[in-house]
Amino acid sequence: MTNQIQNLKGFRDFLPVEAAKRKWLRDKLASICEQWGFAPLETPTLEPLDLFTGQIGEDEKLFFKFKDQGDRDVALRYDQTVPTCRVIAQYQNTLTFPFKRYQIQPAFRAEKPQKGRYREFTQVDADIFGIKTPDADAETIALSLDIYKQLGFKRALVRINTRVLFKDMPYEAITSIDKIKKIGDDGVIREMESKGIELSKAKEYLSY
Repeated sequence: MTNQIQNLKGFRDFLPVEAAKRKWLRDKLASICEQWGFAPLETPTLEPLDLFTGQIGEDEKLFFKFKDQGDRDVALRYDQTVPTCRVIAQYQNTLTFPFKRYQIQPAFRAEKPQKGRYREFTQVDADIFGIKTPDADAETIALSLDIYKQLGFKRALVRINTRVLFKDMPYEAITSIDKIKKIGDDGVIREMESKGIELSKAKEYLSY
């Protein structure tokens, strides 16, 4: 029996019918973002590894990283935010602030493939840089709600978090809570306990 060549685990092919639907959705999302005054931004698939190192926390183990032909440590794009920060630092004398940008690009994470989670996925990101007031946050939240509305969703729930709630929380607890969608409440509590956090404190942190 001849071995059939297949795509790598955690990566997907999109045949014409599905690819057309994805293109329609990308175009629709881009159109809505531009209605709100956000400009498109694209960054390279490959970035210097040290751009991400120290920015992602314990999820650094999920980087797709390797040495290129020039013996440089590089990584596939993990998210959209960190490369955007690099763009702002690199082109700060060229960009106009407030800088409102959106990105619709693939991101890559070397995690265990499972239902709904892949090693390559498209990430939609919109941010406003250069405004210190809550206005920027309010606008991006409103944009999110408008996206759902224009896509035809009748009801949408936006969950909001803030760093103020976490200022007195240990880093070990924060990284565990960040996994709540993956492992659930009980899994988060067990992980915090495994890191030396008392059960009562773990439950308190989870209630924030």
